Amino acid sequence: MFVGGRTGPEARPGTKILEDVPYDELPHVLERLIPYLSGKRSLAVTPPKQSAESASPVPSHVVT
Repeated sequence: MFVGGRTGPEARPGTKILEDVPYDELPHVLERLIPYLSGKRSLAVTPPKQSAESASPVPSHVVT
C-alpha cells in the first residue's frame, strides 16, 4: 500500500507504508489509517494497551 504521491507536471511516487495486506483485513486497516493520514489524528482509533508479555510482534504486512 502506497500513500501520497502526485500525478501531473510535478509527479512523484507515493511512499510505501504497508505490504501484503490480506484482502479481508483491508477495510479494518483503511478504517484506522485514513483518519491518521488525513490529519484527523485526534479521531484515530487507538488500540487497547497490551502488556509487554502479551504484545504481539509487528504484523508481516507492516513496513518497518
